[in-house]
Amino acid sequence: MGRNKGEHLDETGWRILVELQKNSRISFKEIGSKVGLSCSSVIERVRRMEESGLIRSYTTIVDGEMAGFFIRAIIELKSYSPKDEEQLRQKLLDNLYVQQFWNITGDNDFIMEAVFSSTKDLLAFLVSLGEHGQTFSSVVLDMPHRKHLQAPQS
Repeated sequence: MGRNKGEHLDETGWRILVELQKNSRISFKEIGSKVGLSCSSVIERVRRMEESGLIRSYTTIVDGEMAGFFIRAIIELKSYSPKDEEQLRQKLLDNLYVQQFWNITGDNDFIMEAVFSSTKDLLAFLVSLGEHGQTFSSVVLDMPHRKHLQAPQS
């Protein structure tokens, strides 16, 4: 069960993951009652998922607007120089606005999701990225639903 990369979870493993993604504070006993396992079996399965790296962490999702970040932007960057990519990666990792970023294929090299408290902060960030490449940005108007990873359909 999920010990090696590429190894598939069974249906019960997926059901455990779905419950943990919905609420990472759910008790093992409650998961067990939902998936039809004893508490100790759930604990063992979750422990194996953690040890294998399948479960990387437990986290809290913060409402950005309530925390003062009213602008969410998707920003793509076409790099001026491949030699600059490690410096750019570190800049993105260190930046408090950047929530996540990816190195991508296609016309551009990076895509990132970032949050800002004002358009002034967004503009300053875009200007700072200008030394690394050309940016293309979109402001998110609405994010009606964030999906969790689901079991593949057989």
